[in-house]
Parts: sequence; structure tokens; C-alpha cells
Amino acid sequence: MILDITSRANPRVKQLAAGLDGMFVFEGEKLVRDLLERRVKMRLLIVHDRLRELADAAMADEVWVTGRGVLDRISRLKDAPDLIAVIEEPRLTFAWQDARAVVALDGLQDPANAGTAFRCAAAFGVDGIVLTGDGVRPWNPRFLRASQTALLDVPFRVYPSLEKLLFSAEAARFNIYMTAAAPGTGPVPPQKLSFPCLVVVGNEGGGIAERWLKAYPVVRIPQSGRVDSLNAGVSACILMYEMQREEG
Repeated sequence: MILDITSRANPRVKQLAAGLDGMFVFEGEKLVRDLLERRVKMRLLIVHDRLRELADAAMADEVWVTGRGVLDRISRLKDAPDLIAVIEEPRLTFAWQDARAVVALDGLQDPANAGTAFRCAAAFGVDGIVLTGDGVRPWNPRFLRASQTALLDVPFRVYPSLEKLLFSAEAARFNIYMTAAAPGTGPVPPQKLSFPCLVVVGNEGGGIAERWLKAYPVVRIPQSGRVDSLNAGVSACILMYEMQREEG
């Protein structure tokens, strides 16, 4: 259904603007055109009138052809783009018995770090990513901007706690590794991981709880003594690269 909606006061616009939290909203011409090329099913596509020709090509339950005022009302960006898409929650997940390399992001707070990790997972062919604890969730708008459309390519799961994740990984007979900036006792270099494996990256502030560092082997990325620690997203990407190289 294609609708011409020009008023910011339209009830549909008001309802959407008030209920964006928890929705998977992609903003910007590059991202939305990627969704269109992929033929991704959309709940809603909002198109500036100058791009009206895209309305007919979209696999969308509803399309709004509109103007700057409505886009400004809906967008969460400083400068509203000409294309906004709302999609259904991605349901691409992984089965432990079929996976070989999984990375967990434990309580990450920065959406950019999590989004970067998802993009790297798509680039390096990681079997799955797990988000644990009270960290960022994949519908966060900054996460979606950072991950681009990698969210549609990377199987992921969400666990309420690291403890529950570890229980599942152990039941699947995965080798489990923690990460830490401090050397610890006998750290495992990334090149010595045993598969199938789960590598846990801690959050930006406190890292991984001490009890887990004592319970499982710690993998550490070699680095200069001039650097205390690496960004969580960067660390995850380096480890994914090493996992791909070692497994391949």
C-alpha cells in the first residue's frame, strides 16, 4: 500500500514517532538502497517525494511518499535522510552443533563497538555473535548505523547473562576463552585457539568478571607496553580475523 503523507500531524506519523524504540530502523540512502537491492521485506518504507519511483519496487507492507517535514519528525539523525526503512526483527540465528567459531560481546555499552564487531563478523565469516547481559541491543539506532546491513548477514543470539551463555557453550562441548588486557598466567595467543571455540570479549569499563578469568583460559592480543588496552570492537575484530585464519 502506497500512501501520500505530507503532514507531520498525521496520526500514522505521530504513532510511529512515539514508538520507534525497539524497532529496527535503517536511515539513509545507502543503507535503504542496500535493503531494496537485497529484496528485504519491510514493514514500512518512507520515501521523499523526489525518490517516488522507489515506492513501486519495494517489498514493503506500507510505503509513505512524503516531504521534508515528515522525515524530520521521524528521523533520529541530525539531518533527516530521504529514505527510512523499518524492517521486521532479523531472526538469523545459529545452532551450537553446527558452529565452529562464536564470539560473545559481554555487556558492551557502546553501540559503535558492537556494530563494528558485527561488520567484522560478516567480513571474516564468524558463525555467530552472542550479546549478553544488559549491554547494547541490535535495534539501537547507533548500532544499526555502525553495523550497516551486517545484522542481516551474521547469525546472533541474545543471552540474559554470561553465565547462561557459558552453560550452553559447555553443553555443546565448546572450548571457551576469555579476553583480558592484563597478561595473566600463561595467556593463550590467538593463534593457539582450539575449535570449536567461544571467545568472550568484555565490556568497555570493567571487562570480564574476575571469576570467569580464573575459570577459563585467557586469550590476549600481543601489544606494545605503551598501550594499556585495545578498544573492545577492535579487539573483537582482531580475534575474528585470527579465528578465521586458524580455522581456514
